[in-house]
Amino acid sequence: MEKSGFYVSKREDQAGFRIFFPNGYGISVLFGGDSGSDPVSLSETEVGTDYFCENAEIAVINKEGTLVPFQKDKKVKEYSNPDDLPQILSWAMNR
Repeated sequence: MEKSGFYVSKREDQAGFRIFFPNGYGISVLFGGDSGSDPVSLSETEVGTDYFCENAEIAVINKEGTLVPFQKDKKVKEYSNPDDLPQILSWAMNR
């Protein structure tokens, strides 16, 4: 079980973050690379690099560290829009 909190990652052409809750569940959000999202666009700013993508691949992770399937036994929800995220976060938080 991951410690409750936020995790951010950047690998070559893919970026993402994970959030884990006190109940042991978490979500993973990935952009670009071989994830189920559009490519990431980069823009340099005065304080660093911004990564932008219109959609993302979202997965739910249970206490044992395995993916919780979405409908139709899909392990991840590909090409998710930002408005999909609150419902998925709520579901994971309230397990």
